[in-house]
Amino acid sequence: MGVVAVSEVGVFLSEKNWKIEAYAIDSDKNFLWQKTFKWEDEEDFFALLPSGSTVYLAANRPSHAFAGKLQERGIVVKQVPTQAIHSYLKAGNEGNYKNPQTILRAGCGPHVNYVPTQSLDQIGLKTGHIFRKNAIKSRISIMFQIWERLEESGVSEVESLENLEDYLKVDFAKDRRLNRLDRELIKQLQATMDVFDNNLEFTENQLSLAEKQFPVIKRLQTIPGIDLFAASILVAVSGDPKVYKNGRAFAARLGVDPGSILQICSDSLYGYVKEQLLNGAHQEVSSILAGEETDNEELRSWVLRLWETRRDIGYITSVLANKNARIAWRILTSDSAAYDPHLAHGKRVIQ
Repeated sequence: MGVVAVSEVGVFLSEKNWKIEAYAIDSDKNFLWQKTFKWEDEEDFFALLPSGSTVYLAANRPSHAFAGKLQERGIVVKQVPTQAIHSYLKAGNEGNYKNPQTILRAGCGPHVNYVPTQSLDQIGLKTGHIFRKNAIKSRISIMFQIWERLEESGVSEVESLENLEDYLKVDFAKDRRLNRLDRELIKQLQATMDVFDNNLEFTENQLSLAEKQFPVIKRLQTIPGIDLFAASILVAVSGDPKVYKNGRAFAARLGVDPGSILQICSDSLYGYVKEQLLNGAHQEVSSILAGEETDNEELRSWVLRLWETRRDIGYITSVLANKNARIAWRILTSDSAAYDPHLAHGKRVIQ
């Protein structure tokens, strides 16, 4: 009777002490039990859940792999985003964001945009991008350290990171303005940067192989401003893209829908996705405004029309990034859809 009676369960996966916190109710919303399981005892937890029951799972780093195991057993999983739990608490409700009862009640609330569960292959692709993001961030940090040392030594001609790359290749070895200690420190920083360069090259080579595993990546790259890395991270974070109601909801989750109130942390993975979309869109817009040739006459005309009414490259970039995210959702949810410039850059945006 106890197993059959379970209808809905709120779950929090604790990364700190590796425990499963669970709170269960029946179909009449009556409390059944609240239990704590060690991660190695997850099968004991699974045994209490009948096929067809629903688990409201707080979305965090280990939640996707855990959700996959539940789905294999015929259990419906709804991953509740942290924002939804905090909104529930801010509305005056009791509890805390780690409490499984709170997670269950927040997850059952209206207008919750659940986090799509990512497959193990998508998790692997996401991990590759996390390595890439961290390697790029670490490399840039080292370059700024070198730049600071050069400025303190009176090397004023280095005005950008691009200039710094050229200086280190051509002028550093023969520059007599540097004292011995600074020279040795910069050499050490260069050696560290070389390590990150090698890691970055290896990671990017591995990510390039994802096209064979996810053919949709190739179709996504037909969208102007979306390269291999932007396409593959979109595939990684989308989970089951059909969970999103439309392209606008997908763009909002990625932080590029101007009408969304969802805040994206710049240092998060979604912040990285947003950065990829904005950088790609900016390159396209800048190229067109600079008068460079393009085969996409529809996009060129669209950008120039916006430029005539609002001479703000940042605004046009954000609008294009939003449009690209919506088109990406259309492609991700179809086995054959591809970028169509006539449709994409007309008066209507793909929903």
